Amino acid sequence: MKRRLPLIFVAAVTVIGVVVAVVAIVVAGVGGSAVAYTVNGTKVSQKTIDDQLDELAASKAAKQSARQQGKAVSDSSVSPQITASVLTQRIALDLLRDTAQRRKVAVSAADRAAALRSARQQLPGLPASYVRLQADLGAHQRALGLDQTGFSALLGRAFRRADVTVDPRYGRWNPRQGVCPTTGCASSAAGG
Repeated sequence: MKRRLPLIFVAAVTVIGVVVAVVAIVVAGVGGSAVAYTVNGTKVSQKTIDDQLDELAASKAAKQSARQQGKAVSDSSVSPQITASVLTQRIALDLLRDTAQRRKVAVSAADRAAALRSARQQLPGLPASYVRLQADLGAHQRALGLDQTGFSALLGRAFRRADVTVDPRYGRWNPRQGVCPTTGCASSAAGG
């Protein structure tokens, strides 16, 4: 009997350890990191988003731009409005990639180069990850042959049709507006 007690204890600890590990894997979802958002089944990790937001928070140019737009600025983080805007733009890019793939449209090196030049000129001093995001959006717009009106219309339709979930720490998805900040959506904002 004395010998069975330690074996039962070891078995119980092992089962508990396995259960904890399985729960951790399920919660983590994407490469060991919790999921920030999903778009039509594609998951993006919180680490990916947090890294980009940390770069923006550390950028003097981003803080200056936010102040000029009348947005609250902190020394160590970005506002809920900026967080929602970044997520909305990233989701828009995912939807544009899906559209390009569905239409069998390739984004050329020329499209990428032109969009990157434009983004660098328009966004001097902003973090490279944010400039790349804007360049990717512009390259897809260009490859799809969309002017600003067509671009907005396509994204408006894509937003309404997309299956999007957002971790509540970043905001919530509104198919007419994109990601609403944790402080709530502006009722007058337009989708697309």
